[in-house]
Amino acid sequence: MKNENICDLFLNQYESLKQHSYFICKDKEMSEDIVQETFLYMFSKYGEVDEKIKNKSGFLYKAIKYATYNELKKRRKTVDIADHNTGEDSLRNDFLLEDLITKSIAAIPERRREVFRLRRLRNLKVNEIAKIMDITPKTVENHITIALKALKKDFHLYDPNFSGQATG
Repeated sequence: MKNENICDLFLNQYESLKQHSYFICKDKEMSEDIVQETFLYMFSKYGEVDEKIKNKSGFLYKAIKYATYNELKKRRKTVDIADHNTGEDSLRNDFLLEDLITKSIAAIPERRREVFRLRRLRNLKVNEIAKIMDITPKTVENHITIALKALKKDFHLYDPNFSGQATG
């Protein structure tokens, strides 16, 4: 797979990235400036997006998010970003969390990991997984439950405040 040019990514997502920034800062001109400045910075620094970045769109959205928060911080505006880190700390935490997820899933026994991936990543139904893997639906459910408990335990070690409950 050939590296994708940052310019192409921005051109394809420019309006959406502006809206993303605007949602945070509520200032149209500021959001346009932020997207353009981020584009110029990233183009001069990278030129092309590294192949290792699997979610290039997500990478851009995070860059815009952090640039917007940093600009607001510079302008000394107050924005309610409770419970959210900004800038490099948050980006580092995102990478640490992604690494934790990858390692946690890799630590699950192979068959259980396959069931988990089919259910959570490919969104297959329990009965479909049972047919594919030639096991009972109850066994599929047990594999998923045990895998989720293992992941929850790992997340709790990462963040003792992690409850495993959906919020919002």
